Amino acid sequence: MTFDVRPPILAATCEGGDVSHLPAEQSECGIDARPKAPNPLDRADWPRQRLARDGVDRLSLEDLVALVLRSGARLGDARMVARCLLDGAGNLLRLAETPLVELERVPGIGSAKAASLVAAFELGRRLASTPLVRGQAIR
Repeated sequence: MTFDVRPPILAATCEGGDVSHLPAEQSECGIDARPKAPNPLDRADWPRQRLARDGVDRLSLEDLVALVLRSGARLGDARMVARCLLDGAGNLLRLAETPLVELERVPGIGSAKAASLVAAFELGRRLASTPLVRGQAIR
């Protein structure tokens, strides 16, 4: 499976191109792809803080993937990278099936982030295939 999360705006950003003149709507990920530092005033809305405040079940797929990634890249924060990964793959299942070598080629995803994603998806697969113990509550 091959997927490319490098729409022209992201490719220019990843390659150090100046994209400040481009409007946000040119991003195929549906977000402003121009690089910017997270606003410390918005820290309460970061996935880790929302996880602690609201619980894991209240987080979006984008938030959960961003938490696995831990940090962003030159093209944006972790949520932006997560959104582009999900959009590029099409859905969570296709992202989970993406081989390590393909993830490593995605801008903003190096070997450490790719390994974290692959490991997180494998943990989910193993948990899903673990037989239930009689009398154990299902949550």
